[in-house]
Amino acid sequence: MAQSQTRNISVNVSKTAEVMQLRNGKTEKSYKCSVCLKVISNKSNLVKHMRTHTGQKPYQCLECQKDFSDKSTLSKHMRIHTGEKPYECSECQKGFSQKYNLVIHMRTHTGEKPHHCSECLKAFTNKCTLVKHLRTHTGEKPYKCSVCLKVFTSSSNLMTHTRTHIDDKPYKCLASQKPFSHKNNLAQSDMKPDQCSECLTDLSVKSVLVTQMRTHSGNTLFQHSECLQCFLQKR
Repeated sequence: MAQSQTRNISVNVSKTAEVMQLRNGKTEKSYKCSVCLKVISNKSNLVKHMRTHTGQKPYQCLECQKDFSDKSTLSKHMRIHTGEKPYECSECQKGFSQKYNLVIHMRTHTGEKPHHCSECLKAFTNKCTLVKHLRTHTGEKPYKCSVCLKVFTSSSNLMTHTRTHIDDKPYKCLASQKPFSHKNNLAQSDMKPDQCSECLTDLSVKSVLVTQMRTHSGNTLFQHSECLQCFLQKR
């Protein structure tokens, strides 16, 4: 099958029209794709481009068997397995495996949000997040569970849901060793509870701790505007 696809690409390349373009005062040879008519700067890039039409992915990751259409994309992918992060933020020194991810991260420092929702005008740092947000307006749920057919707006939500079927709990609390299927649940487990200094009651939410302390001190910080009755909490 791979050989057949390779032959189709070479045929398309041979039939592709050569385009003469004037660049920087010099006439240069370019190539036009016979499928979408896009002009490509050189023949090797044209071969790579043609794979977007044929679906050919001749480069495979030896670690996870994921396929890629060109060698450079495979090299970038390999950083996931090696842990290499050659791109560093000049502000906080955080490292990234892809240059694009660094560009997106820098917007957390600059506050730049160039992608705007056409429905509610909410702004986002990257296009991917905008696409996910738009589904809250359209109701689109393109990700379906193969077991129970439940649908989701994002692949991450689907992945988390799938763990309920296979009992996969990859996140483990270091203190109790209790496993969790979702990272957020682990974060809640790892939180150290606040303890009331008077009665030693453990309270995981700080606002509840403050209210508990008022029962011992007698402080009544909130007063009803009509009856002037005092309360420990605002009502």
